[in-house]
Order: sequence, then C-alpha cells, then structure tokens
Amino acid sequence: MAHELGVPYQRIAEWRRRDTDVANAKRTVLRAAAKYLGVPPMFVFCLAGIVTVEDVMYPPESPMSERVKKALAAMRRDPAWAGFCPDALMSADHEVQRLVALLYQELRGPSESRPAREEEWMLAIHRAALGDARAQTDLDEYGKGKRER
Repeated sequence: MAHELGVPYQRIAEWRRRDTDVANAKRTVLRAAAKYLGVPPMFVFCLAGIVTVEDVMYPPESPMSERVKKALAAMRRDPAWAGFCPDALMSADHEVQRLVALLYQELRGPSESRPAREEEWMLAIHRAALGDARAQTDLDEYGKGKRER
C-alpha cells in the first residue's frame, strides 16, 4: 500500500497510530489512496477531514432548529401523517425531533426547496467523471432544481 501511495511505510504506520494527521497528506497521496481503495477521491477527502458534508450540501436557508420545527408542523398538517404525530413529539429531545423530521422529509420526497437528495447529485458527479453522458444532463437538471425522483 505504501508503494501504491508513494509514501514510506513509516508514514502509513504514523497515520495508523495517529502520530501524524492524514489531513496533512498531499492531495496526490489522497488521490492515490482513493485509487488504491477503488473509491472516488471525494470519499477519501471526507475521511481525511479535508472536506466535510457541509461543504457539499446546498447552504441551509435557515437554522436547523427552524427547519425541524417547519418539518414537524408540515407533518402535523399532512393528512397522511397527522395521526402518527403525537403531541409529545413537540416536546421531545431535539435529536429525536431531527430524526423524525428527516424521516418524514425522506418519505415525502423531493420538493421545490429540496429538489433532489444530496447524495444523488454526488453520484451523478461520480458517474460524469467516469464518462457517463446522462450524468452530465442529470447534473445540469440538479443545478436548475428540476430533477425529479
């Protein structure tokens, strides 16, 4: 593995012991690691902490607490889900509320404010990098907010 990454074995050992932070590695080394592992470089960059999930998501329109309240309010108004939304949910732990809001939004599907799941466009980027012609069209549609499930 050290040979494939172009680093001495000692460097691999330092990373394993966490004596040296892999985030300090050159991008060429991280790209070689991605190739070695057979994954997109972005995954390795995320694991190294160079890129975070927030870096590849649409910027939030409002704070998380506001978005959770809106999602739960929408759930309480939704005829298909209102009966499953107990009053206790409104005073539940914030983490529980976030989980319920996320699950509700995923089950409800895309909307104008959230046209497609974030991982769908990330997969389209990967497919486009591999030469998939349809992927570029998908990316263009995601950018315009027109992509439907």
